[in-house]
Amino acid sequence: MLLAEISIALHINDTLEEAEIDDLLKVIDPRIAKVKELALSVFEHRQIRWSSRSTETFNQRSTTMGMDVYGKNPTAPEGNYFRNSVWCWRPLAVYILQAAPRELISKCRYWHSNDGAGLNQTDSLKLAAFLQAEIESGRTKQYEIRYKSELELMPDEPCELCESTGTRKPPPQCGAGDPKADGVICNGCAGKGFKEPFAKYYPFYTENVQEFVTFLRGCGGFKIC
Repeated sequence: MLLAEISIALHINDTLEEAEIDDLLKVIDPRIAKVKELALSVFEHRQIRWSSRSTETFNQRSTTMGMDVYGKNPTAPEGNYFRNSVWCWRPLAVYILQAAPRELISKCRYWHSNDGAGLNQTDSLKLAAFLQAEIESGRTKQYEIRYKSELELMPDEPCELCESTGTRKPPPQCGAGDPKADGVICNGCAGKGFKEPFAKYYPFYTENVQEFVTFLRGCGGFKIC
């Protein structure tokens, strides 16, 4: 099971049942089995639905959707507020769920919804110290390299807007269009019939982890909104 697939598939599949999550996790390395907490939290609190995967829709979402993390009692300016787009937050949260001690991360019940869950000041500082140690050891960078490598190895996906033909019906209709009639070049795949896998929209950067560490040190506890 690829790290990138784990970080994406569990929270966008609206039909995934808890028993199926258990079956999926049986094939995942035990070191990252803490992803189950992610899957179950999303299973209970799905607040983001994806109706299309077209490039146009992605560009619109990237400017309007995000996760806002607020400091409860900031002790430094950097601890007032931390924000990621939804595309960056998901891989960051998955990494934390995989890497950090369970007794610590379990104190924040929902990492992937904006219910106001979070950690108190003591646990925020503990998480900051743990993540900083991971960064300084080089393990976070190794994770990033592996994550990016797995994304690069993913094959392109068939375009559902044009049924992989490169020509679609005139919007708002979907499906294969007739190039000799009213069919138009598909805007979901630029007429190629295939497009980049959806997982590539979710980047992971060590620098993002470091910025979150800086926030954690000065937030006085946080809540995800």
